[in-house]
Amino acid sequence: MARSYQKHLSDLSNGEKFVTDKMPDNFLFLELLRKIFPKSRFIDVRRLREATCWSIYTSRFKIEGYPYSTDLSAIWKFYSFYDDCINRKSGQGWDNFYTLNYDSLTQNQESETRSLLSFCGLDFELNCMNFHKNSRKSRTKSSYQVQQKMYTGSSEKWKNYEKFLTGYWIED
Repeated sequence: MARSYQKHLSDLSNGEKFVTDKMPDNFLFLELLRKIFPKSRFIDVRRLREATCWSIYTSRFKIEGYPYSTDLSAIWKFYSFYDDCINRKSGQGWDNFYTLNYDSLTQNQESETRSLLSFCGLDFELNCMNFHKNSRKSRTKSSYQVQQKMYTGSSEKWKNYEKFLTGYWIED
């Protein structure tokens, strides 16, 4: 199983040493991934629940893979399930599990990047601060964003639609 997944990642990475797989439901496989890749590091990027749910809702995922992504109530429930699962994992004292606060990263990019790299056993390089200048292709929903400097406003976007979210996420 490990070799098969590594081959899949190798095919995606075009020979690059590091790969990031950031699909919303990866947390469902943490136990399995931890067993087949015991030396791996797991990073949970946290941000405000409303911001995360809004981001999922406004992303154009393939419906068959992420049926909850087009239903506001379902996204909220899915996030709650994720939150419960991650809280259980972090309470188990995994030493290969790191929680990164997204908004803290956007506000304190260098210090948060240094902490994250330290957790991964990697050295800090100035190029980490200039990720937007990387010529590698990104095949994610955020491919445009990774070509831009650090953006600090995405966690507030959902507030523009707050009145429409009443009854889904926000109490009357």
